[in-house]
Amino acid sequence: EKIRVISDGSTDKTEEIVRDFSLENPIVEIVADQERKGKITRLNQLCRMNESEFLIFLDADTVFESESGIEEAIRVFGGDENVNVVAMHEIPVKAETFVEHVNNAGCYLWDETRLFVNGGNHIHNLRGSGSVVRKRFADTLEFPVKLTTDSSFLYLKATEGNPDGFRYAYKAHILYHSPDSLDECRIQG
Repeated sequence: EKIRVISDGSTDKTEEIVRDFSLENPIVEIVADQERKGKITRLNQLCRMNESEFLIFLDADTVFESESGIEEAIRVFGGDENVNVVAMHEIPVKAETFVEHVNNAGCYLWDETRLFVNGGNHIHNLRGSGSVVRKRFADTLEFPVKLTTDSSFLYLKATEGNPDGFRYAYKAHILYHSPDSLDECRIQG
């Protein structure tokens, strides 16, 4: 229904690119106030702005592997009104540097240990870079501004008093780049 790109004080050409793109694609909108307030503040802002039945959170450094990514994630909700949040499956793109190879190997090993535990319903399967939130749940969310990770908070709220509040969308693939240097690993960590 609507694609909102929130620029958190971006210093690159994000705002200009999105504004130009939105001229021919009116469902795309840039929200920018030239201030750096942080991801958590922007997530709260998105929750308040949402008018759709589902709200999709995507980090800027991710892309869908196929055109069916959103449909795959929405399909996981099924007709179950207990489901509040569905997480998408993150896949690192092909590594080019040694550090990327090491990071990707760690990601694949981590996948093997977490993906199918408890049918996919556990805190480590909500990684934060791609998730779908039901509107009535999003309307109740208020991420504490001092959070260091939004994904754990989102999982805990989704399942609070509702063990069926979270599902994992194994077929909704989003791609991301692993850190390609030790300095980038340090920053992301």
